[in-house]
Amino acid sequence: MNFFGGCANNSSISLDTSLMHYSEITCTASFHHTPAHIRKALDIVSRGDITSADFVNRVEPLANLLQVLQHLMSHNGHMKTAIVP
Repeated sequence: MNFFGGCANNSSISLDTSLMHYSEITCTASFHHTPAHIRKALDIVSRGDITSADFVNRVEPLANLLQVLQHLMSHNGHMKTAIVP
C-alpha cells in the first residue's frame, strides 16, 4: 500500500493487522526520503553522474498507455517508460 499524494494532518486509517501480516502487505509513503537523501540525489544529478537516460529507457505516446502498462506488467526489465502527450 502506498500513501501517495500526502495525507492530511491528523488523518488516520484502520488496518487489519492479520491481513497485513499473513498477506505480507507493506505500507509506505511515496515521499519516504530524508532531506539529506534529496540533497545527495540532486547533487548526483547536477554533477551529471546520472541522467534520465540511465533509467528512462523507453518513450511512448499517451495513446499507447494501456499497451505500455501491459508490457511493464510482464516484468520485461524496463525500469521507466516516459509517456508523452
